[in-house]
Amino acid sequence: MEISNIKNVKEVEIVCDNLKIKATPVEIDTWGKIIFEVSEEHHYSTGEMGKRGEAFFQIGGKKYFISGRIFAQSPHRILMMPETDIEEDRRSEERFEVPSLPAKIKYKRGFFHHEEIRGTILELSLRGAKIETGRELEEDILYELETFLPFRHKNLKFITKFRVKNSKPVRRLFINGVLFEEPEYEYRKNLEKYIKTLKHELGQDTLNY
Repeated sequence: MEISNIKNVKEVEIVCDNLKIKATPVEIDTWGKIIFEVSEEHHYSTGEMGKRGEAFFQIGGKKYFISGRIFAQSPHRILMMPETDIEEDRRSEERFEVPSLPAKIKYKRGFFHHEEIRGTILELSLRGAKIETGRELEEDILYELETFLPFRHKNLKFITKFRVKNSKPVRRLFINGVLFEEPEYEYRKNLEKYIKTLKHELGQDTLNY
């Protein structure tokens, strides 16, 4: 779906660094940049701007989102520079932005050839993640992810297999949406602890998946 479709949307929820902002699209220029107006009751901190974020909205009863860089234009106006077209949001669980967690991504080609690439986890949920890599990940390969999750002054190890749902080029990098295979019990519990900590930090103590 093209970016211009957003001009008919009445309200969006902009999510940037786990900050949620209710806004209304008011202008789209010829370059595709979108200006949103923020209502008085939805104040935001300009310190959170200048980062990659997403705008969520509904069209015809379906939920969609668009990703890009978010900037504060004024106390009540936000500018988004889109990096993707509009996509349908099929994620069944809430996903959280995380502080750029470094990760190892391992996979096999053939019977004997093992490869490893470096990635950065940008968003995380109980079932999947958004991972930035220097090269595109392929949908027909079963990958293994290894990272460490910061938790109470220590790091919890997390390992899981995953498959790629989508991969998009952004500048000279790739943003990959991935879906986890069921991790081992220990790693599943570590992930649950970390997600619960993120919920607590946002004032959402109860997990509601």
